Amino acid sequence: MNDAQHTALGFYAEALAERLLLRDWEVSVYRDPPYSDHAYASAELLDSQDKVIVRLCQEFFGHSPEKQREWMTHELIHAHLARLQDVLDQLKDQFPDNAAIVFAKQTHHLALEVVAQKMARILAPTLPLPDLPPGVHY
Repeated sequence: MNDAQHTALGFYAEALAERLLLRDWEVSVYRDPPYSDHAYASAELLDSQDKVIVRLCQEFFGHSPEKQREWMTHELIHAHLARLQDVLDQLKDQFPDNAAIVFAKQTHHLALEVVAQKMARILAPTLPLPDLPPGVHY
C-alpha cells in the first residue's frame, strides 16, 4: 500500500465509521497485514479507548470496490460488537484453564464473525464505495 492509498483508505474508513455511528471511535488503517493469513482484513479493537485498527492484506486491493466496501464495513461493525466479546475475554481471564469457557469463547467468536458478515452484507450496499488512487487493480 503506497502513501496515497494509505491516506485514501484512512479517510474512507473514517467516512464509513461516521455513517455506521462510530463517531466517537478513533479509526486507523495500519499498513501491516491482518493477523490471520486467511483474512483480507482484520480489526483490532481497543474498546476501553474506543479505537479500532483495521489491517488489510495486499490481496484486498485486487478485489472490486464493492467487496472492499463490504470487508471494510465488516471490520468496522466489530466495534459495535466489541463489548460482547469482552465479556467472554474477561471470563477466560478469570478461569484460563476451564475447557468449557475456552470452547464458549471460540464458539462465540465464530458467531460474532457470522453476525458481522451478515450485517456487512446488509449495510454495505447503502454506503459509498472506496475511491482509491491509481495503482490499485481490480
